[in-house]
Amino acid sequence: MLLDSSPKLDELIVELLADKPSLQAANIQDQLLTDGKEFTIQAIYKALRLLENGGVVVKHKKKYALRLSWVTDIENLAKDASANYTKRAVISLPKKQQKVIWHYNSLLTLNNFWSQILLLLINKSETHTLLTWMPHSGAVAQLSKILNF
Repeated sequence: MLLDSSPKLDELIVELLADKPSLQAANIQDQLLTDGKEFTIQAIYKALRLLENGGVVVKHKKKYALRLSWVTDIENLAKDASANYTKRAVISLPKKQQKVIWHYNSLLTLNNFWSQILLLLINKSETHTLLTWMPHSGAVAQLSKILNF
């Protein structure tokens, strides 16, 4: 979730508890299995212990839930990040007639950078609307050929 494209068991448990509070370990295992993720009950208990020791979850009787103060900490982090990254420019746009060259070694990092630029343009505009057009998918192939990807 944070660093990997494939979430780890503890992240899956946090996502599950965010959606369905107060679950027993067996219910967590069943739900993960329903979602196509198979883990042993021992692995689930181990992950729950780590989350409990880290202050992320609390255990009441046999049920687990996210710790409310942790949820509010995450909420505040998201609000701060939103305020700092969507209201203010993290990347500066070049001044008029200024030439700036950025180098990227993959289309993924280029796409991430382009997304940042689009958000910056939207926030700079008065209407907060941005329309884009891509005539055909061949443009991506042409771009990757130009950029030597």
